[in-house]
Amino acid sequence: MSTPHISGLALYLKGLEGSVVDASAAIGARIKELATRGIVADPGVGSPNLVAYNGNGRR
Repeated sequence: MSTPHISGLALYLKGLEGSVVDASAAIGARIKELATRGIVADPGVGSPNLVAYNGNGRR
């Protein structure tokens, strides 16, 4: 069920940051950069242990 949330976040970032996140790889990298790290309990082997975050309130 995360696909709609991540798709919405990608469009939000594209609208907010424009051409900086034009390519799909750039959007993915930006989502990972903004994500909250290390809060998932028992994430499993190979999990990046990231929770998507839109960056609101950072900086």
